[in-house]
Amino acid sequence: MLGCIVGCMLPASPLFLVCGDESVLVRAAVGRWRTECGALGLDLELLDHPASLGALTTALTEGSLFAEERALLVKDFTYLLEKGNKGAASLEQLVRALHGRPEELAVCFSASLLPESHPLVKAVRELGGKVERCEKMKGRALTAWAEQLLRGASFTPTPQARAELLGLASEGAELFSNEVAKLESLFAGQSVGVDEIRRYVSLEGGAEAWQLLDDLCRSPGDAMGRMELLLSRGNAPVQLLGSLALQVHDLLAVASAIASSPPGGAAQLGMPPWKFEQVSRLSRKVGLNRAQRWLALLHYADLASKRGDAEPQAALQLALAQMAQSLGA
Repeated sequence: MLGCIVGCMLPASPLFLVCGDESVLVRAAVGRWRTECGALGLDLELLDHPASLGALTTALTEGSLFAEERALLVKDFTYLLEKGNKGAASLEQLVRALHGRPEELAVCFSASLLPESHPLVKAVRELGGKVERCEKMKGRALTAWAEQLLRGASFTPTPQARAELLGLASEGAELFSNEVAKLESLFAGQSVGVDEIRRYVSLEGGAEAWQLLDDLCRSPGDAMGRMELLLSRGNAPVQLLGSLALQVHDLLAVASAIASSPPGGAAQLGMPPWKFEQVSRLSRKVGLNRAQRWLALLHYADLASKRGDAEPQAALQLALAQMAQSLGA
């Protein structure tokens, strides 16, 4: 199926599966594939969080009217194989569609980490495709990645500022990447000292709450562990509740803007582009209705703790548990 006709212009990996729980690496791999498709002049169709398995299989099997080379990027689709689609039957349907796709179609799947035994992984390998696994970075690998990201940044940190920034990497690649993007939007082409780092980069409040939300969407167990870590460092439960509510409020605002007609953007919300991009990624996973429920849960927990109806830490733990439960609903 990968043997295209002579002269066809497809990317080096015409069938590509990127899977992993390190979102920054997944996005980077997908970005490289998209760039290659763009350089080849391919029309790219994006299926982001497809509504049904039927829409996905149709996109995979439909041929081009003029047999022109094109590309299909499928993101956030594995939930279709897990909920309400009878699991194995859905996988068989997807694998059949993959085997029957037109030769002129290049496909990239972006997914959470899948085991080697997963039928989709096996199908991609059997068809001669490429599988790139982006597992969570830790220790030296995380530090090396952070150093490389800083070397390519549009600002130049002083040695002391660089050391402080690299200390932030231990909190996770997603948080580190977001903070570097923030600094790039503020100081492109400039030297950045430790005063700027301490003023604009912080793990207090908002950044910590955002990391909690990001963990919650990827792995609820990680979110509960991070919450316990933050509490052990002396963060007040009431402060974390308030910070979480503010972040969910941003999620709700962005989800509402995206759902409007025509869709709204960063300028409409008065939000920096780097932040809008960050929030929109998560808002697509959470959705408008769930974001509304989360905000209500956090407001109730905050009110209960302030009235004395519940201990603040217990109220925070219950709210997070209910938020995590809603992701599986």
